[in-house]
Amino acid sequence: MVKHKRRQYDEQLTDSVKKKKSSDETGNHAYTGDRSVFGELVLKAGLILKDGSTHNEIVKEQAIFQRNLTQLIKKHPDFPQVIDEFTDGFIKYIDDQHRLRWSLMPCETPSDCETSVPGSTTDSVVRLLLGIDQIQPKVMTVLLEKMAEFTDEDEGIFDHNEKVNLPRLIMNQLRWLDQIVNSQELTEKMFEIMSVSGLEVQREIVAALPEVMDDSQHATVAGRLKVILQEQKQLATTVLDALSNLNLGADLLAEVRGSVIDTLPSADFDDLPIIVKFLLQTVSAAEAAEVVSELRANLDLHSSLPLNSSSVPFSQSANRSTVRAGNRDKGESRCSEMLTIDAIHSAIRFQRSVAEAWLKTIEGVRSATDHRAIDLLVLLILHSTSHKKVVESLFRNKIRAGHFTEVLLQATFSSHSQVVHEYFPAVLSLAETLLRSPEPVITHFASAIYRHAFLTFDVYGRQEVVGNLVTHIGSGSAGEVEGSLDILARLIETDVQKMAPFAVFVKGVLDYLDQLTTAQIRKLYSMLSVLGFKNAGRDSMLQDEMHILIRKQLSNNDPKYKRMGVIGAVMVVQGLAAGSSNDASLDGSVDTSDTSNITDDVYKQVVSLLKLVISSAARSAEASALLMDELATVIQKGCLNRQVESWICENVINDFQDDFVVDIDPAQTSTSVAGLEMSLQFGLDEENDGTIAINLLPLVASNSKTRVDNVATGQRQVSPVCLAPHFRLLQMCEGRQHDGDLEEIDALLGQ
Repeated sequence: MVKHKRRQYDEQLTDSVKKKKSSDETGNHAYTGDRSVFGELVLKAGLILKDGSTHNEIVKEQAIFQRNLTQLIKKHPDFPQVIDEFTDGFIKYIDDQHRLRWSLMPCETPSDCETSVPGSTTDSVVRLLLGIDQIQPKVMTVLLEKMAEFTDEDEGIFDHNEKVNLPRLIMNQLRWLDQIVNSQELTEKMFEIMSVSGLEVQREIVAALPEVMDDSQHATVAGRLKVILQEQKQLATTVLDALSNLNLGADLLAEVRGSVIDTLPSADFDDLPIIVKFLLQTVSAAEAAEVVSELRANLDLHSSLPLNSSSVPFSQSANRSTVRAGNRDKGESRCSEMLTIDAIHSAIRFQRSVAEAWLKTIEGVRSATDHRAIDLLVLLILHSTSHKKVVESLFRNKIRAGHFTEVLLQATFSSHSQVVHEYFPAVLSLAETLLRSPEPVITHFASAIYRHAFLTFDVYGRQEVVGNLVTHIGSGSAGEVEGSLDILARLIETDVQKMAPFAVFVKGVLDYLDQLTTAQIRKLYSMLSVLGFKNAGRDSMLQDEMHILIRKQLSNNDPKYKRMGVIGAVMVVQGLAAGSSNDASLDGSVDTSDTSNITDDVYKQVVSLLKLVISSAARSAEASALLMDELATVIQKGCLNRQVESWICENVINDFQDDFVVDIDPAQTSTSVAGLEMSLQFGLDEENDGTIAINLLPLVASNSKTRVDNVATGQRQVSPVCLAPHFRLLQMCEGRQHDGDLEEIDALLGQ
């Protein structure tokens, strides 16, 4: 009777298969291997297997195919033994890697099939089979045992020159199944396969665990993963990623965290993002402070320093592949560092307890040597979220206490520039707030932040820095103005080429001249002269605008603007006359003993400007005195070319003698001027020498009468106000011209 039923079943199946094959218009690339129960049953159920060169085809709806196949298996005369035969046929079919690959890929539906959407794609052959309870355990076992056949060195198969990751495709079939018949058996099998597989296969299995097993097995699996974490550090990131997706008890989670923290000092950079993410995402509010403290103590980002920071020169004979590998390693280290910071940022943003723990931990550090770059980076993260006021207050306290130093700031910006750049809005906001502080120590630290930010950021970031500094100057606050000008001056002095593109921003400070002190105006014009005349790109437009502005100021009768013009003119002279020296600093100081000659055109420009400022200042005693002082300071610093110095000295000596020096007749012992008795005083020279004297009283008397008239008529004014600065200029000129020897003016010195 059984034999009769089996023969009848076989005849029905054979007829059905023949009809299916004869009606298959898309039979190209069909699988023509040995017939098996597997091949016959899936074909009768509505699935056409291919030879491994293209997608398999399903001609019925997925649910109908699975129902048909289930019925065919259950009604088979040899059920349940037929399952083993079915499995053997499946093993034979996927023995070829190409057929295996297409069995793991979605099936296609022919245009003339019985599905609701012809021409669409459905689940893969393997996924369809896993949806049938009767054969699911066997199919899973076959797939997992197939995983053990792959090694890390296996070349695998390629599609369009790209390697196909078959282990990953296999594990994807097991994820998120509607039902798993025996979850415990599946999990045990997965761990068994891991013990005999290569690293890459192990990584794929661990990654799939949370999406394959039942919730009831989470604790057991977590314990086994903890052991793997301790024994196989290469799987650390994958294990932690899996653990973070498991529902674990508080005690077990604490044990796992302890094991993870122990691995931090020896962890690879690539593992740090996942490790940090796991530690901070799984921590409770009660344990946050302890975990953060341990994380801060063991998290070492120093090794992300650029490789070119080494003092060891790179051999010119080094293989180019080594260079490329080094560059790749640098990129990977910086990427890992950025991902680690992102993990901290995410935890701070979504877990208030973590943010508070970081603040408390950093605040608890009591010495500058114990602070690390990670402290500043985390504070930038906190500042970029909702903790601005707290972070700013903490910064002020740390700066006052001397815990935050410029050395720490420089190390942070230079070693972690990518992270700092990522948070540059927070950097600028923090520097802006600190610069407004009335405390010099805090404003000094803010200046350091601005300087290092400018040197670290890209062009856009530098523009933002300079724009912020100009805004500070426009605020009118004395501290902000002074601090911002100092920062700009320092940047121009140390890196004029990087500042040159932003000369237009610095020029904008001229709009605030009325708010600046004399010293600040001098500093501003000095910066503009460097940008306009000393840098390699020499901004001709800036030069023209400065000349126009200075001429307007010199022609103005208002003493305030005339003083501005005098200072501006001297700074431009300094810029032009020292333009041939590459060693000139912002204040113009340079060793002129080695300064090359300037061109004739430049020399003519300098002389023309000097004549203009001297003639304009001559109508005002205060302006003339300021001019002498400014020129004396510039010459004292050695800012000018020798040729220009000589021109100034010749004119100074002649003017001083004409204006202030008179010959004395020894026979004339006394006389009176304006009703006042006049006589030689102080006895610098013996009276019988009968040489020279300073014509002071007559000059004072005549000056009081003619001052108003001279100003009105524009005539040159000789005033005793100019005596001291003029004499200082004369002394500087003689000293510079004769290498410090003042023999030529011995008479004036009383020698």
